[in-house]
Amino acid sequence: MDTLDLQGGSLNLNTNANLTMSSGSTIKIGGGALAVNAGVFNSANAYNVVYVGTSKASGIELNSVTVQNIYLNFDNSSQALTNNIMVNVNLNINSGKLTLNSVWPKTPFSSLCQKK
Repeated sequence: MDTLDLQGGSLNLNTNANLTMSSGSTIKIGGGALAVNAGVFNSANAYNVVYVGTSKASGIELNSVTVQNIYLNFDNSSQALTNNIMVNVNLNINSGKLTLNSVWPKTPFSSLCQKK
């Protein structure tokens, strides 16, 4: 499985840059961020997103209907992921919390919020 592991700084997709997520690949965000600045984030294939470390605000990595699984593996239960998300398959909260204005799951919400 291919993983884009962002541990610090920013990956900026500038003019003529193109990042394509492979089917089944993963974006892991620790201390880094993904930003699109006139480049292309091609998210046509199904992929997963993992958040680790301290609190994060979700970004372009979750602005796709092809995000399959979202994993929250924060340092402790007081850490949070903020912003709205769309859950297509599973939302796995191993440590931390999710702070939303609203959620649009395609599967029943009760099946998404099971602590593993």
